[in-house]
Amino acid sequence: MPRGRKAPSEDEAARAGRRMTGAYVMLFRMNEHRSVAVGRLGVFDLPEGWYAYVGSAMNGLKARTDRHLQGARRKHWHIDHLLPLASERSALLVPSDVNIECRIAEVIQGWEGTTMPIKGFGSSDCHCRSHLFHLMEDDARCLASRLSSDLEGMKVIKARSP
Repeated sequence: MPRGRKAPSEDEAARAGRRMTGAYVMLFRMNEHRSVAVGRLGVFDLPEGWYAYVGSAMNGLKARTDRHLQGARRKHWHIDHLLPLASERSALLVPSDVNIECRIAEVIQGWEGTTMPIKGFGSSDCHCRSHLFHLMEDDARCLASRLSSDLEGMKVIKARSP
């Protein structure tokens, strides 16, 4: 796993006058089965339940997750097609000076019962099969603690709503 120096918390980064960088996980719930068009990837059937999307924001973690939590007007990323359909959404921040997006996706992918509903989702700039995962209910409830444990104690922060 890539390791950099300890990344600052959201408040520490703000006090230092710089942006916090790293990866994030958008956790969201679909209350019903949906058929959804996702840009050039196509149309997909998504069962109800909890989903985790892994992304990176090496130029501003808080701004990126705020955009996803508030709901973007323009569809720029694959995730912009799904979040408006979600009944609940939250974000977990994983501060890091190195890009750990693919490592987090690899960890979540390895959890028993986790599936990848859309191949290529959010992973057009890497070699991962997907960065979107359909989670078991228990994994969704304890996502932050499980991620921190599986990432060898890296800090996982629940994002504040914008």
